[in-house]
Amino acid sequence: MATKKTETAKAAVKEEVKKAAAKAEATTAKAKTAVKDAAVKADKEVKAAAEKTEKAVKSSAKKTKAEVKSATKKAEKAVKKTAQKIATKEVYFEFGGKQINTAEVADKIEKEYDGKVKSLRIYIKAEDNAAYYVVNDKDLGKIEL
Repeated sequence: MATKKTETAKAAVKEEVKKAAAKAEATTAKAKTAVKDAAVKADKEVKAAAEKTEKAVKSSAKKTKAEVKSATKKAEKAVKKTAQKIATKEVYFEFGGKQINTAEVADKIEKEYDGKVKSLRIYIKAEDNAAYYVVNDKDLGKIEL
């Protein structure tokens, strides 16, 4: 009898193992399907995010391009306006048969100060044949004409 009970027990265990294996196989199949579905869903989400980012980048690029155009136009207008304000001015001082261009006198003085001239006043004195000047409201000087 012990052998019949053992045989029955073995058969029951074998049956339980088969059921457990079938259940494990079904669970594995479900897990594989779930993983595949999750991968497909993630792929769709990544593609959607990439498209959204691409649209945002293109939109930003268009805005930046428009801003650059606008800034360029403003700068061009400012340059034209400044150029119109800077008219060619030539002042000549004539005495005793000589003609002195005041711009040349100013250039000579500015060269002595290496371009560090913020303000310049020039006084031409015909009888001394000289130009006296004040640079930056403190330095006094004289140049011969």
